[in-house]
Order: sequence, then structure tokens, then C-alpha cells
Amino acid sequence: MHMFFNGTFNRLLGSILLAMIIAALAAYAVLTMKTAEITREMPVSISVTGEGKVKVKADIAQFSFTVAGKGATAEEAQSTSSAKMTALTAYLAEQGIAEADAKTDNYNLYPLFTYDYGSEMRCEGWDCPPPKEVSDGFEVSQQVTVKVRDMAKAGPLLAGVGERGATGISGLNFVVDNEEGSKDEARSKAIADAKVEAQSIADQFGMKLVRMTSYYENEDYGMPYYGGGEMDMAKTEAGGPPLPAGEQEVTAIVNVSYEVE
Repeated sequence: MHMFFNGTFNRLLGSILLAMIIAALAAYAVLTMKTAEITREMPVSISVTGEGKVKVKADIAQFSFTVAGKGATAEEAQSTSSAKMTALTAYLAEQGIAEADAKTDNYNLYPLFTYDYGSEMRCEGWDCPPPKEVSDGFEVSQQVTVKVRDMAKAGPLLAGVGERGATGISGLNFVVDNEEGSKDEARSKAIADAKVEAQSIADQFGMKLVRMTSYYENEDYGMPYYGGGEMDMAKTEAGGPPLPAGEQEVTAIVNVSYEVE
């Protein structure tokens, strides 16, 4: 009797385990089929990178200078600086510089101080008292950036502003005035390049482009470069030496993804 019950129990337990295994396999098969269906429904896409380059000649020269003024009071410092700035503005206007092409980038008014260490300082090391801060008036500092559209005048203008009290005069920088137009052209070339590459890849797989699904643009459009024979020489007035204006290479890089079928 004992052996009969053991055999019956074992058969029953085996049947239960077999049913559980079958159920688990069936559930796995259903899950696999659903996963395959989801995968089939997901669109296939390809991602490509396009590059566009545009070479443009620098068409304006640019430089900056500083006008400073000191005074016992803030009003006096401002008045001194204003007088210098008025003379410089008039000079720039006489040389054909439009008001919109002379822009103030920074204007600062700050107090000046001197330090009084005392006439009989008798101390050594760490126990010395701090110096006394004494007001010494005010100073105004104004930085101006100038665009020179007639590049032949660029060199003489640098000398002219210096002769009229400007300080901190920067060197000439030759740039492209309409940068946005050059960026747009480079971007258009980069997008066209990306589409050609995407179409080539799709053709190799026997597929076709459906639509664009993502777009990213690298905002670094490159730096100016200067190259020997390609440089234009901007002759200066008054027999000054010619100035190499050069070219600027604008590069756009885009990353585009396309859905294919």
C-alpha cells in the first residue's frame, strides 16, 4: 500500500511539473512573438553626417580702442572722458565711419585709491597694521569697436585715433560683415551632402528614404584662415604698406537621421 501511494504521488507530481513547463514554454513563445511584432513595427532609420564649406573674402576691417578719463569726482572723470570721445567720434565721422559702425562695448566708472602705510611704520612680519585706503578720485574707461568698410583707410585710422587720445588700440582684424548669409550657404551645402549620403546608403540596401526623423547642427562654423596667393591686399592711404585681408572659410556640419523602408 505504501509503495502504491508513492508511485501515485510521483506520477501526480510529474504531471504537475510537466504542465508547468508546458505553460512556461507557451508563455515564452507568446512573449517572443509579441517582441518580434513590436520589432517589425519599429521603423528602420539611418544616420549620416553632412559637411558644407564656403570660402568668402573678408570685406571689412575691425579694430577697437579705449578712451579713459580721470578726475577728482565722478562727474569730472566723465567730463574728461566725454571730451576725448567727442573728438574721436568727430574724427571717425570725418573719415567716413558711420555712427552704427562705432559701437561702445564696455563703459566703466570706478573709484581710485592709494594706500598710506604711515610715515613711521615700525613693525615686522605678521603684526604690521594694514595700510590706510585713501580715495584718489575716479576713472572712466570706455571701449569702442570700429568697423572700417573702406579697408584702405584702416591703417591710417589706427594712427589717427592714437593721436587723438585713444589707448589700448587693438590690431586690425579682417572679417566678413554678413556672417549669417555665409552660415546659411554652408548649412544648405551640408544638408544637401547629408541627403546624398543617406540616399546612397539606402540604395545599397534596396530601400528608399521616407522622411527625416532627427537633425542636429554643429554650431562651430570654423575660423578665418589666410593663404598666400589667395589673399587680397588692401592698400592703405598715404603710401602705407598693403594689408592682407585674406579669406574666411565657413564650415557647417549637420547630423541627420532618415526613416527608410
